[in-house]
Amino acid sequence: SAAFTFGPYGGFHGHLDKLSFVFFGYGEEIGVDPGRARSQAYRLPIHTGWYKATLGHNAVLVGGASQEPAEGKLLLFAARPDYALAAASCDTAYKGVKHARLLCLGPEYLLVLDALEGVADQDAHIAGYILEAGRALVVAVNKWDGLDEYHRTLVKRELDRKLHFLNWARVHFISAKRGTGLAALMRSVAGAHRAAFAKLPTPRLTRALHAAVERQPPPRAGRSRPKLRYAHQGGQNPPVIVIHGNSLGHVHDGYRRYLEGYFREQFKLEGTPLRIEFRTGTNPYAG
Repeated sequence: SAAFTFGPYGGFHGHLDKLSFVFFGYGEEIGVDPGRARSQAYRLPIHTGWYKATLGHNAVLVGGASQEPAEGKLLLFAARPDYALAAASCDTAYKGVKHARLLCLGPEYLLVLDALEGVADQDAHIAGYILEAGRALVVAVNKWDGLDEYHRTLVKRELDRKLHFLNWARVHFISAKRGTGLAALMRSVAGAHRAAFAKLPTPRLTRALHAAVERQPPPRAGRSRPKLRYAHQGGQNPPVIVIHGNSLGHVHDGYRRYLEGYFREQFKLEGTPLRIEFRTGTNPYAG
């Protein structure tokens, strides 16, 4: 189960946590809301600096500052056979920033989708953090039904320019209020989850590696050419492929990207980062 807050500000006992959420599953609280504690320590500085502050909650923090006291409104609540949806907005928590949040609860996941107007540059920063953390991702652009063809073209250009490093993530254009595009979005979310936790057998990985090298061998480095011998899986979420061979320290980034694209296509790893590690064998007779 999941819940989030969008109602009126609670005054002295209220927290600056508009559109914050909590998430329960498997008999425990998974999406923990840190600012909600048994003892609020009203007379101590930690009350205003942590428990009451936006930083202590699962809420969007803009510019490192807490929200202003604000009230949100419910946009959507719907229960479907495979998932449940709830959406709310708040346009007064930060000056000049309109914020809407959609929660989609499925059998094995909670999707939290935030749409912010007025802080577009932060979207790229957040996406960069997701990539660095190695998390699966599906990009959803909300309020698509309210744009004409000209502005839709502009949005797509901005996506290509600012999120070019996320070319492995599927992009969906939706309307949370009308519910359009959400079914396809949920299919992509499920697919990204499967890709992130995919099991990649060593024989298949090695065959794919040999096929990739046969199609396009790695460039020579001086007199030698890197030799890629076999591959195995080194981790999940994100998938990690470990390649063993000789002179792999000379493999260029361009060839690494080629291998990443080849493995991604062969194993249908859409919606998740993919990391490739090279391990060079040592010569037992050296030295």
